[in-house]
Parts: sequence; structure tokens; C-alpha cells
Amino acid sequence: MFNRIGKMDPVTYGLELLAVRYKLNVDVQFWSQQLSFILVGALIVGSIRGLLIQFMKVRQNELS
Repeated sequence: MFNRIGKMDPVTYGLELLAVRYKLNVDVQFWSQQLSFILVGALIVGSIRGLLIQFMKVRQNELS
């Protein structure tokens, strides 16, 4: 998976490998875009959550 030339992103490459390996009849381009969107969303939510937790720690220290 990491031995790629750079013509395909990791999500598309991994999904294509799964489709070929298990002989799945799926639209790899469509589902790779959807999966990438979900992964980016999860990264953004996790980052915002971490930032808000840090803000709450600072606020608790100020109130104490």
C-alpha cells in the first residue's frame, strides 16, 4: 500500500485492492470520494474536540 508511485491516493488504492481481492462490484471512484470525505470530517471533529478540551482546561485553571 505504501509502495506507490503517486498516481492514486491511499483511500482509492485500498478500496480498489479490496474490490479486486474480494471480487466486489462497486464504483471505486464514487465510494473512495465518500470515504475520504468521512475520514476528513472525522479528523476535523477530532481536532476541534481536542481544541475545545484544551480551552476548557485553561478556563478551569483561571477559575480556580
